[in-house]
Amino acid sequence: MSYFALAAPPGIVSDDTTFASKGRWADGNNVRFYQGLPQTIGGNVNATSVIATFADVTKLLVYTVSGTTNIACAGQTLTRNVLDVSSTDITPAAWTGGGRHSLVMWGDVLLASNSGGKLFQSIAGARATHVTQAPANITTLLVTGTRQVMALGCNEVVSGTFNSRCIRISHTESLTDWTPSSSNLSDEVILEGQEPIVGATLLGEHVVVWTSGALYLGSFTGDPSQPWRFGKVADVGLVALDAFAVRGATAYFMAPDLRVYAYSIGQEPAQIPCPISREFMQDCGPEQRSNIFAFHNSKFGEVWFFYAGNGNSFPTSYIAFAVSETAAAQRPVWFKGLLGIDAIAEDPLLATPFSASETSLVTLQSTGGPYGLFRFDCAGAGGQGAQPFWHITTADQYFDESQKRVLIRSVLPDLEGNGPAATMHLYVRGRPHETPLEKGPLGLNYQTEKKGCRCSGKIVSVKFSAAGTDGFVRLGKPLFDVVPLGER
Repeated sequence: MSYFALAAPPGIVSDDTTFASKGRWADGNNVRFYQGLPQTIGGNVNATSVIATFADVTKLLVYTVSGTTNIACAGQTLTRNVLDVSSTDITPAAWTGGGRHSLVMWGDVLLASNSGGKLFQSIAGARATHVTQAPANITTLLVTGTRQVMALGCNEVVSGTFNSRCIRISHTESLTDWTPSSSNLSDEVILEGQEPIVGATLLGEHVVVWTSGALYLGSFTGDPSQPWRFGKVADVGLVALDAFAVRGATAYFMAPDLRVYAYSIGQEPAQIPCPISREFMQDCGPEQRSNIFAFHNSKFGEVWFFYAGNGNSFPTSYIAFAVSETAAAQRPVWFKGLLGIDAIAEDPLLATPFSASETSLVTLQSTGGPYGLFRFDCAGAGGQGAQPFWHITTADQYFDESQKRVLIRSVLPDLEGNGPAATMHLYVRGRPHETPLEKGPLGLNYQTEKKGCRCSGKIVSVKFSAAGTDGFVRLGKPLFDVVPLGER
């Protein structure tokens, strides 16, 4: 008797052929890698007992004012939600619901804009009002560490004409002073070139601005003659307004060619190898790329990119780069899945009814009916926290080092979790191009010490899956009882 240990390293590799990826995980859905081993992502649970009506939300912001946690939702309407207390429509006049949105805090004041539209402010949860002194059309919005509001892609000061490369900055501590003069720190900067501004983010004390084809870095000088200075860093742009996430001192972003980069100040943007990119690029159609958005899951050290796949007009899928796991494994670790999330935001201070092992993420998603607020990625939460459908599959591999035929008699599962059983399928064949023999489904649970799975062949692929449960599953290193048959 001998045992074959299924010990694939972390990360899915689907760009190579199944034999080129031998010994790796070749496919997966809603399974992440944590401390080197695969485990299911968490489910979603209702974040609030108050029913709110809103639609086509593309932006969430979680913020705290006077000790109260609020969630702003921007879509066809603008709403302010206090968990389990109220949902208030604060939509201003002249609000445009379509497209992407910006939500930022200026102290305790909520600032909002729809991409290409006006700037609005909501004070103390009141209905938002138009900031008439600000540019009339704004692509995206930031509040800097110098307490200035930055409108990127906006109307020029003198002509009032919209310029997709124009950046205007208010005076410090002012929402109304936007005209540069020798007595204030308002500013106007026109980026060089022809490509429009797509998105921007704060990175430390600096501002990173992406056009469709370049990355610029902005710095505050404090000189009234030129308060801000922007310089081009690299010729790599951003695919969509929200297609970036910041982790520490690094911005992770997706370029228009759907490649992912990491940028830290003082360095050139570095492309991150993605061994699941081929499937993603085929699935993400050009007509929906403007709706790609990203977020940083700080609990697991991951950057997720959501997109509309398979010809859909709404987000259906994601790919995720496991930054922490990549550092530990010294190779790129990615995973992917099907998950209908329309907007997402993280607040590490958000009080939750879940255990300390869960993360404080809030999402907004639609299930074919009214939208709702959910806490995201909550392990085994029950009810609407049921795990999404998941599976993970190995590449084809030989269970015998000399590539001889083997008899697989049983498996010693190595599962950890708190839910119902998972299932296992074996796909066995004698030669690479033969149709595999399927053995399964074989039910496994956390008390299973040994499971019979009698079949024979040279080449084996193993799939673990479940159709969605209230539980959490973590895979260890299953052992297969194999007997060499001596045939080549």
